[in-house]
Amino acid sequence: MDKTRLFSTALLALAFALTGCSGSGDDPVKPTPTPTPTPTPGKDVAVTSVTVSQAKGYLEKNGTLYLEATVKPDNATHKTVTWASSNSAVATVSSTGQVTAKAAGTAQITATAGGKTSNCAVTVFESATDLSLMDIYGKTITRSTANCYVVSKPGFYKIPMVYGNAIKNGATNKIAYVPTISGEHLLSNFLDHKGAGINTGNDTKDPWVSQKYPITKAGLIWMDSQNLVEGIGMTGASGTKENKYLTFYLDKANFTQGNAIVAAYDSDGLVAWSWHIWVTDVDLTPVQVNILNLPTADPLNLLPVFLGWCEPKSEKSKNGDTYGNCVYYQWGRKDPMLGSKGSGGNVNKAYYGPNGFIDGSFKTANLKDDISSYIQNPGAFNTSNVSVKYSNLWCANANPYTFLQANLCKTVYDPSPVGFCVSPPMSCRIFTKNGQYTNDLENINSTGTFKNGEGYYFYTEGWKTGKLIHFPALGARKDTDGSVYDADQGCWLWFSACYTDLSPYRMAYFKQPGGVDTVGPMMTGTKGRAGQVVISCQEP
Repeated sequence: MDKTRLFSTALLALAFALTGCSGSGDDPVKPTPTPTPTPTPGKDVAVTSVTVSQAKGYLEKNGTLYLEATVKPDNATHKTVTWASSNSAVATVSSTGQVTAKAAGTAQITATAGGKTSNCAVTVFESATDLSLMDIYGKTITRSTANCYVVSKPGFYKIPMVYGNAIKNGATNKIAYVPTISGEHLLSNFLDHKGAGINTGNDTKDPWVSQKYPITKAGLIWMDSQNLVEGIGMTGASGTKENKYLTFYLDKANFTQGNAIVAAYDSDGLVAWSWHIWVTDVDLTPVQVNILNLPTADPLNLLPVFLGWCEPKSEKSKNGDTYGNCVYYQWGRKDPMLGSKGSGGNVNKAYYGPNGFIDGSFKTANLKDDISSYIQNPGAFNTSNVSVKYSNLWCANANPYTFLQANLCKTVYDPSPVGFCVSPPMSCRIFTKNGQYTNDLENINSTGTFKNGEGYYFYTEGWKTGKLIHFPALGARKDTDGSVYDADQGCWLWFSACYTDLSPYRMAYFKQPGGVDTVGPMMTGTKGRAGQVVISCQEP
């Protein structure tokens, strides 16, 4: 064979070998893939702390409490939380942190993650004091519910998960959410947190939030004194539809005048309803006031203080200030907005949320004029620039407005405690000689001129006669951003009804620049969005 031909054949064979090609077909032979190296595991990130959502829990027998555990740092390697009870005969705990009370006694609930632990001391009582079975003075009554409950001493309490005052004297109070009148700007079937009518046609279940929606847990929205309300839980099993109660504890060691909002949450994690707990030992005996220039009007029996009032700083009012303070309200809403420091300036009162101290910020939101958004966001101040849509949110039969007391009809959105309702517009008649706006001290029914912080002392039985009622200067919250203004230089009050142009009735008293005393009703200017104080009167 030719040497050149042999050499060429050898080169061809070598080429096939080097390129991995087969001489028996057209497809190339695939090279063996190089294995991907297994990455070297990084060092574990250790858990530094575990914190249970509340250090103490208080439950009625068969009640439930939902605990959450926060693991730090966020990127910890082993964040899985395990739960355990030190005494399962008293209280058990599920893998998700739900505590169920079995019998009276105490138990330690422990959350563990990454070798770190945190505890909640649970105390179980046989029963709690039902606040719907007593009036604001502690006298026993037939069940009557409200959006505000007054508590005057330490103890373990419960409130029924009912829409506002939808139960009165032991019976369904249907007129509180289904008014007997209808028309433009009148809400005919009051709405719940999902925007559905509270009235479903089943009177035996309508008033109970927990019958209409499965309530999964109860919790704190805010409180204006540290540890004022503790161990918020509920009766019944989580997620069931039944008559449930929200439970809470007031410890003697932390007892002081103050305010808290507590709430029930549905299975979607939304606030289904909330309630105002007003802790006070102030004498709330009503003050009878006669209405000037309205001889046919019945006298009003006013609460002697604004809703949520905390006295000047003292041993029994540890979070008060020089002249005292109270909560604010936006017209038509049932939940109070955080108060200011009063004479401490235009500064928010310190307050505490589920996770502890809040640094003085104040939650605002554009809630438009949406009632369901109000209910779902009880701690948020509405800053939307819209007018009031309905004139009967606080007075069911206000058509188009209710000036006299005789027509008062408290609704499920009224923020007042049992037996009381937001005072009607005729209340403004007690402050000035002719019931009109004035900047003439001679026409103001007070003991003297306005004093910064202290405000006015008004006469109650007639022109410059009778007992006195004190209206301090507490300022207000701006409708545009919720900020406090004129905290010791004036005050603005809401009444229960709107004027004909859907501007809620309100009253102001303050000292104008130059020292001019000013008192009287005002019917325009805020669209109901300003945060103002509320004084309530006894229901007719």
